[in-house]
Amino acid sequence: MNDQLTKYACIIPEPSCLEKELEYWRDEMKKLLSNDDYQLSRISFFINTTNWEDYIEMKEILSKETEALSDNILFDVIAQPPAGGQTFTAECAFFHNSINIEHKTTTSTYYQKVTFEGHTEIHAFGLTGGEHCKTEACSLIAFKKMEEILKAEDLEFGDVVRQWNYIEHIIEINQSSSGMFQNYQIFNDVRSNYYSTSQFTEGYPAATGIGTSSGGVIISFIAVKPTEQVKVIPVINPRQVDAHQYSQQVLVGEHLSNVDQRTSPKFERAKLVSGTNQAVNYISGTAAIIGEDTIPVEDYKQQTIETLENIKLLIKKKNPSIASVIGKYKKPTVGYLRVYINKPEHFQEVKTVCEELHPDVAYNYVIGDVCRDNLLVEIEGVYHYKVK
Repeated sequence: MNDQLTKYACIIPEPSCLEKELEYWRDEMKKLLSNDDYQLSRISFFINTTNWEDYIEMKEILSKETEALSDNILFDVIAQPPAGGQTFTAECAFFHNSINIEHKTTTSTYYQKVTFEGHTEIHAFGLTGGEHCKTEACSLIAFKKMEEILKAEDLEFGDVVRQWNYIEHIIEINQSSSGMFQNYQIFNDVRSNYYSTSQFTEGYPAATGIGTSSGGVIISFIAVKPTEQVKVIPVINPRQVDAHQYSQQVLVGEHLSNVDQRTSPKFERAKLVSGTNQAVNYISGTAAIIGEDTIPVEDYKQQTIETLENIKLLIKKKNPSIASVIGKYKKPTVGYLRVYINKPEHFQEVKTVCEELHPDVAYNYVIGDVCRDNLLVEIEGVYHYKVK
């Protein structure tokens, strides 16, 4: 954990049987919860499972573990095996007690209204379409739940600053009578339809679109309404094309019938939320893309280096999109960095590069397909800034 209004902790047991890993988890949570200055807001679990039956069983176990801590905790369960061979790992987010958390529900979904330093955020995690749900149907249900929460808070999709999109078998292509459809492109078309109802005056959200082995489509998000005190700024990477401007050449499969062509993934490379005394830079899922092309192909080490270089550009003081805002802040500190690797046998290779370049960071390494078949590694995170 680090000294911020929001603190993060990653619980990574030694690989063992489930019961021993759960014992370790309970002990670590007990230590973390003993800090009376902070309150637990949410948990993201990453589990080693490959089918729906195991996913549902493991989700029920972890749901009970979470409920034993409190009834008012956001959580999502992601079918991405921990790279170290564990049954599960967990990322936890804590808020300082000076932050007010209001616990709310729509007709179907629990979420949190978080208020501090003169502004309000909405946090919702684990929105999904249910068991054995196909990509389009599951995406529609998840976005409908998201829309319901936003409308209840007088917000719209344009107010979302961070979104996580977990998509079962993301790059899988399925044949139908209408053609070949890729799961990620299906999701992008559904997202584009929902986003078309909103204005994005502060840009699209920072986002991750990443593959899972089970669980359908799961969406988690944070929304913020800009005010005079709170500025929301899309962060560009000068050496990358904005993802929402991708050409048809890098999109895969047919498009859904209710859009004119394949729609681009609607997200920014990062999103800065700048308040009175602090700022947060939400780093989207970032990969080794220069322009709109994957560079280089089939080289885990070099793709990891290029990915970290892209992240470095997103937090740099001289980045033209944020230079006028972050001058009043100290050097940023890392909240967390999560590393997705598409094949477990390359874990040590990627880990070595990450920890040589940034030895002071606690990474969480998980296995999941990235949104292109030639992308091998993706890294996301959050950076915090404090006034000088």
